[in-house]
Amino acid sequence: MNSKKVFVLVLLFCFSASLSVTANDEKEPINWRKFIEFFPDIPGWDKVGDVIGSMISSAFKLSQAAQNYVAGEKKITILFVDSVGDLMILAPIKSMLDMEVDTSTHYQKKFTVEGYPGVVIYDFTNKTAEIIVLIASRFHIQISGKNIEEQAVDGLKAILELMDFAKLAALAR
Repeated sequence: MNSKKVFVLVLLFCFSASLSVTANDEKEPINWRKFIEFFPDIPGWDKVGDVIGSMISSAFKLSQAAQNYVAGEKKITILFVDSVGDLMILAPIKSMLDMEVDTSTHYQKKFTVEGYPGVVIYDFTNKTAEIIVLIASRFHIQISGKNIEEQAVDGLKAILELMDFAKLAALAR
């Protein structure tokens, strides 16, 4: 790729990033404590510790909260993130939601839940699973699992059914 094309691509990226920040200047992320009510009680799993949260307000704004769970040797973390719709944060997530991969070491498959786009990524070697769902183009939920057998991935996706997406989406307004 010649330097002129690279310059144009960098310029377009910077322009889109500035639009993203400008468009969200008026919006503030919800306080991370509001996510606490969305962490489900999961049959067969125990919550470990308190919810860990943070809020950042700088060139980009976001809040996030995480809760750890265990079931024997299996461990999951559920993470809620409010990116205020910032494209700098959402672009990588949106690209993952549009891609499917199937290799000898892992797969990545798209799905929808209650009309919201999601992706599941499973690593056969490390027995890890990631599930990401985008809600109202502002929030994303991530479930990260360790020591998860492939046949248990559907069980992780079932955790999403314990969450109130409509209530979370209403916070985006």
